[in-house]
Amino acid sequence: MSQQYPPDNNDQPWNNPQQPSQPWNNPQQPSQPWNNPQQPSQQYPPDTGNQQWNNPQQPYYPQQPYYAQQPPRKRPKWPWFVGGGCLVLVLITCGVLVALGKFAATATQDALPKAMATMQVGIQASVTPSSVSAHHKINETVSADNLWEVTVTKVSTSQGTALATPQPGNTLFQVEVTMKNISGKQQTASSLIQYSLRDASGQKYTEDLLTGKVGPEGSVAAGDSLKGIITYEVPQSGKSFMLDFTPNFTGQQVSWDLAL
Repeated sequence: MSQQYPPDNNDQPWNNPQQPSQPWNNPQQPSQPWNNPQQPSQQYPPDTGNQQWNNPQQPYYPQQPYYAQQPPRKRPKWPWFVGGGCLVLVLITCGVLVALGKFAATATQDALPKAMATMQVGIQASVTPSSVSAHHKINETVSADNLWEVTVTKVSTSQGTALATPQPGNTLFQVEVTMKNISGKQQTASSLIQYSLRDASGQKYTEDLLTGKVGPEGSVAAGDSLKGIITYEVPQSGKSFMLDFTPNFTGQQVSWDLAL
């Protein structure tokens, strides 16, 4: 039979009837479950000994095999021979061209004087006496290009008129000419275009059209003749002049020696 002791008022009972013990789980604050449904637990593959574990989030890359470095490839030597042969061929061609150029230049220098001499002889042979401009005299009839026969019949001086007075120190030199059409067809004469006067120094003078004298002008039928007086203002100090006649722009020129 067990011995009973009176209660000790100083000791607290294990369970206070006025203050009931709190349960292990608080109903107001439920405990979190062990497994979070939002974060599933990771599963690990079974250990198969030497098999390597692969992480599903990090894929495994196999190691690249090692390749031994290839030895440098030897270049063929034949391009050098081909290039050298082409260079030699180019140099030979250039040398031949230079030699031919020198030969051609020498041949040209030798042939040029001969060609010029031959050309000069041909030109001299093709020039007839009728095409050479000879100096003629008054009253001498001259044929020009088988178109006209021209004769200077008279020369004189004049101090002009009230309408045409020469400058001080000058005088009016008047040349009377006769023209005959020998071409076989109608021709046109013009003293301003076909005639010109020049002195010994080469100074040319144009016709003075205000003197009242009329030169040989107009159309001339085949076989007909035409007379006229051509007037020029010249220095009184001038003593000798030459009258030139040209039937057309490219025709033969004939000249007469005239004096005051």
